[in-house]
Formats: sequence, structure tokens, C-alpha cells
Amino acid sequence: MTIDRTAIISPDATREMLDSLVKFDIRPVIIPRCPGVAPPLLGHPDLQVFVLGRTVYCHRNIDAGFLKSLGSFADTVICPTELGPEYPADCSFNIALAGNCAFHRADITDPVVRSALDKASVRMLDVRQGYSRCSTVIVSKSAIITADAGIHRRAEENGLSSLLVVPGHVRLPGYEHGFLGGASGSTGDTVFFTGSLDRHPDRDAVIAFIMQSGKRAAFLSRGPLVDLGSILFL
Repeated sequence: MTIDRTAIISPDATREMLDSLVKFDIRPVIIPRCPGVAPPLLGHPDLQVFVLGRTVYCHRNIDAGFLKSLGSFADTVICPTELGPEYPADCSFNIALAGNCAFHRADITDPVVRSALDKASVRMLDVRQGYSRCSTVIVSKSAIITADAGIHRRAEENGLSSLLVVPGHVRLPGYEHGFLGGASGSTGDTVFFTGSLDRHPDRDAVIAFIMQSGKRAAFLSRGPLVDLGSILFL
């Protein structure tokens, strides 16, 4: 078996989820917990790092062991942002990237990441939602799924296909609910979810939209959807 893809994932991922990734020939790399953010979000990758191509942009206090674990899989850049426990101080890296469009609250984007996006000719689409990545399932370079009306509107205004779904129906211990984007990740022809969509009221529409976008849905566990802070692929 040749493993040529890497997934950065929360330490709260279950053994079933990790084993499922390996069955897809994907190497899971566990991100350490970050004591700088709220306790329920300590292990959320999409708060701590942003992935652009094969480069991982990290907050300034990222664990050195994590950087070592990435090894030869990726280049890493330490950014100046120090994460804080309150919104929006915890979401400078929580950017939803679809093709050449990046959705984020532009006034809080880490400056090094913003410069990298500009150099890569990625358009920054300013939205009110700081938790943009959590709020967005990246289906393809030109298609997203979100429960955030502002992100949905900006996507359609800029030529992307967007499916607007109802909020909630995703577990996030410590909060009333999590985000569907935070329970997902996409690589190749597959959109992965941490659990089953069976209890989500928009299940059929989500699966149909993914298929219409030329992708397939895969489920890493038989349990409910859990917001783990996204699965970030290299």
C-alpha cells in the first residue's frame, strides 16, 4: 500500500475514523491541543493552521512535535498570530478555500496567510463569519455547501455553485451544535464526513449536490456527525 496523502485531524477523532482514513490510503496526522483557545475547540485543526497547496501555515505557538510529524509531507510556515480564547481571536486561520476563492472575515486573517493568498492570485471574499472554514464544506474548486447565508451569497456572486443547508444537526460537545464544514474534508474525488448524514434533514440534497459536482461522499464512522474542526488534506 502506498500512502501519498496526509490528513491533519483532531485528537478527538475516533479510532474508527482514523482507520477509515488509512483504508483510503490516507495518512492521519494528529494535531496537538492548543491551550490558547476555548476548551471545546482545543484540538480543532482549522483554528490552528491553514493549508495552501503543500504548505501549512501555523499559529506562532504551534507544537514543535507537530511540525516534526509533518516531516517531508509539507512545508511549514510559522505565522505571527497568537490565538486567543474568545471569538474572533481564535479564527485567523479559519479560511474556506475553494479553487481561487477564499472566504473569510478579512480584518482578522493572519497577515502572512493573506500575503500568501495574494501571491497565489486567490481572491479574498470578505464575509462576516469568522469561522468560515467550519461553516463550509469544500466540495470542489467551484462548489461548496454551507449553512451561512452570507457565505452562500458571496459564493454565488462569484460564480461558485453553493448549496444552502439548515444549520445545526452536527455535534460539538460544549456547544449547542457544530458546523457541517467542521465535520468534513475533501481530497481527490471524495468528500469525507466524520459521521453519518442520516440524521441531517438535508441529507439527500447534500449527497445529490456532491454527486452533481462529480464527487462522492464517504463517511469515516457510523456514528453521528461531529465537528472536529475540519479534516485538512495535503
